[in-house]
Amino acid sequence: MYTTFNNKLYLGSLLAFGVCTEVMGASATSGVFEVDLIFPRNETYAPSEEMPLVFAVQNPHLVAPLQVDVSWFISPYRDYVNITEPSQFDSNSISSSDSDPYFLYNITDAANTEGIWEVTWFVNYGYCEGTSGEPLFYTQNSTTSQVAFTVKNGAAEPDLTAATKKGACGTAIAAWNVTGTLDAEESAHWGSDKCAVISRKSPWATVDPCAVKFDAATASNISASLNISTGGKGSTDGKDSDEKDSDEKNPAADNASAVHLPVGVTSLTALFAGLTYILA
Repeated sequence: MYTTFNNKLYLGSLLAFGVCTEVMGASATSGVFEVDLIFPRNETYAPSEEMPLVFAVQNPHLVAPLQVDVSWFISPYRDYVNITEPSQFDSNSISSSDSDPYFLYNITDAANTEGIWEVTWFVNYGYCEGTSGEPLFYTQNSTTSQVAFTVKNGAAEPDLTAATKKGACGTAIAAWNVTGTLDAEESAHWGSDKCAVISRKSPWATVDPCAVKFDAATASNISASLNISTGGKGSTDGKDSDEKDSDEKNPAADNASAVHLPVGVTSLTALFAGLTYILA
């Protein structure tokens, strides 16, 4: 069995500047933001065309000021040439949710043959720095992590209920201590009217994937929703999923207020182009 590893790649860029006019310090604009991979785990599974992927977002109300995007791909172990087309979750649905944690999920048929496979996921985020009445500087970064898993004939089928067993925790990518927000309304380069301020001094934020409650009911609801959206064929077409959901509501899925289907697929080729060299 391969050991789960967590290589972090940080890519930074200075975006633009504006004028800071207001500092927001309320609890609704602060907290520790974290994204965890709940499934798959560093375990062995039978080949499947319906491998679920589940992520948990802690403090999802910080998605908008952090301008967060969560994306992923699957590849053979340490092979960043033969990857699946990168997929990105709909960030707008995350920031508008009152559920905490907020579960993102998808399904793939990529790892349906024997071998060692790997999930690589990215969290793209941004923050700003400045004081009232002074130029406001925006920075965008990206961090990534990987989890390896084995696919072998005769092993147990992928099952989300396995992630609910006592003591099971997800794999964290990083944690960000957001202390407040600044008014970003004057910037045409920021997708929100507020930008996050991240603490740059100790005590540093520490990851806590075990804080996520992933119980049997949540696992069942996600599994039911994936069955509806895929029709049993592993599709990740968000448009088709939305159309089917509107006609065939599943009570279990309706009760899963903390989960939402990803919408759309995006090409992140430019970001991933240097991955083979950087993580080698």
